[in-house]
Amino acid sequence: MTSGMVPGADPVYLGFIKTKTTTMASHDGLFTHNMGFYDIIIRYTIMMLLGIIGGLTGQLWLMVLAIPVFLIAIMGWCPLHAILGRNTCEPSE
Repeated sequence: MTSGMVPGADPVYLGFIKTKTTTMASHDGLFTHNMGFYDIIIRYTIMMLLGIIGGLTGQLWLMVLAIPVFLIAIMGWCPLHAILGRNTCEPSE
């Protein structure tokens, strides 16, 4: 039996998305992690700078721009990386 698989579990087909019952590290779904540690740290830094500068200058649009940067960082999935086919995650053992 493969690690993380439920005995007798078949892949589930949801429209065009094929998912499997696996652990998060080997997830094959639509939002597979494609950002490494340093990419996430860079995104958090950008988010903090946008939020702080926006708060200090009263620019609401900078603070609103920080929200998607935060969501991308917390999910570990970047749509631009997905479009370009890039993956900066370190391979798991």
